[in-house]
Amino acid sequence: MNGKQLARKRVINLPEKPIPPKKEKIGISPYIIALLLSIVTSFIIVFYSKGIKERSLYNADLLEYKQIVANHSSDVARYNSETLSYIHSIDPMYDIDRNGTIPVIATVRYQQDQKSQYIGSEFSYNFQINDYNIRKEKEFRLNIFREVVFNTKIVESDPSSDDVGIEKTSVPISFLELNDGYTHRQVVRIREYYGKDAGNVAIYNVTYSIKPKQSLRLSAAQRASFPKYPILPNEPKKDSYSISFWDTIRDYTDVKLFIGIAFIFWISCSYNSLIRKPRIQYQRALDKYNKANEEYTSARNDLIQQLSGKTIRELAKVPDFVFFTDDDLPYTKGDDRKYGAFTLYVTPSGSCFHRERLCRKSAFPIHMFKISSRYIPCSICAKNYKIQKPTWYIEYLDLKNKCRHFEITE
Repeated sequence: MNGKQLARKRVINLPEKPIPPKKEKIGISPYIIALLLSIVTSFIIVFYSKGIKERSLYNADLLEYKQIVANHSSDVARYNSETLSYIHSIDPMYDIDRNGTIPVIATVRYQQDQKSQYIGSEFSYNFQINDYNIRKEKEFRLNIFREVVFNTKIVESDPSSDDVGIEKTSVPISFLELNDGYTHRQVVRIREYYGKDAGNVAIYNVTYSIKPKQSLRLSAAQRASFPKYPILPNEPKKDSYSISFWDTIRDYTDVKLFIGIAFIFWISCSYNSLIRKPRIQYQRALDKYNKANEEYTSARNDLIQQLSGKTIRELAKVPDFVFFTDDDLPYTKGDDRKYGAFTLYVTPSGSCFHRERLCRKSAFPIHMFKISSRYIPCSICAKNYKIQKPTWYIEYLDLKNKCRHFEITE
């Protein structure tokens, strides 16, 4: 072990030269990250809110529909009663009973369409309004509070199989429509399935006309104030309730509020984690560096002041006759020994060190401070000899180590 290694091996409580902390460049990336997170969160909020709003609208309309259905029977009964009262208020002698039936005259006309194809010539016709068969004209009592059923059946007779066309329609007719004369049209198609005309279709246009036997003359004001029939709306369909993405943002304040909160939250989080915390950490590291640098500079200045223009030899009080090798091992001059007074001898295979070169044929010189623990003193030439480092050498190594540590040149 040379002198430099001995100097480094000594434990000296010296402050290390600190490394300045690096300040990270933040740039614009944190704000881009915050913006992207805000946009993604906003999309999630909008789509989630969109579903909630659609379900809310559907549930509100469904509740209203169920309420209308629940009240529909009573609304119809009230309409019937109001209609009877209103008709009697216009004409007390009008022929209408408490069930809402009035005498009507019904007629039916039919004609084969020009687009009709030939399927035969033996046709029979059956026309009905409710349960009344109509040939050309029929008088009967019609209930104005019930739907009117128009049922048409046209048959072309064949020996093997008759060709039949049926059209049945159920229609609600208000008193005002009936009072003005009501017309209902049907298109009946009869298809030929067998024979040479198979696939041909005969088309008939059928027109039903119903008018009351006794009509009321109504003014515009009376028509306008006539009771309105409580029409039952269609049941709302869940699939038909759809709000667009932009309408969800535009029409609902709470969605805008949530989006604003999302932007503020992500920008705040990004600022805190990507800007504020790194700044705090950098400031702490800088304070730690300044403190360590102050300790290092103070210790270095103390050493410079301690030297005060003196050399390390002078300060350590190294004797004038002692010199040092390049690796800081002391030696003396004046004899043929390699290290002078600091020279000892060892053999390649022995376990003792010797002070005399020729003792037991020891021939290899070694510096006494390089003698390892495996060597013991020779019982002849080095009896009771102990290797001790002088105080000036210890001080010299300490000063050398400090100068290297603080980068001070002699």
